[in-house]
Amino acid sequence: FRNILCAGQLDKSIAVTGGLAERAGVYLKEDITLLVEKDAELEVEFDLPESLPAPLVRDQEVGEVRIFCEKELLFSQKIYNIEGIEVQTQKIFEKIFGNWSLLCG
Repeated sequence: FRNILCAGQLDKSIAVTGGLAERAGVYLKEDITLLVEKDAELEVEFDLPESLPAPLVRDQEVGEVRIFCEKELLFSQKIYNIEGIEVQTQKIFEKIFGNWSLLCG
């Protein structure tokens, strides 16, 4: 057995548009351990979007990781975002009303 990836936060993130945070961290819910030959060459492919619009719900499915050996898919697992990210309401009001300070100021 070879441990390919551990459960928990990955060294990857996704840009968030219109949210209180600019990026969302991602994680795997379970370890990926496969029965493969010791010298087998594995390829790990992450399928994640470049960006997602806010709001994001905690534990929302945002992508997938795939493990290949000699171009044959051995395993895939869903990737989830770590935290919920709310919409930045100020940006919404600016889109609707323009610069509010100019209107009230």
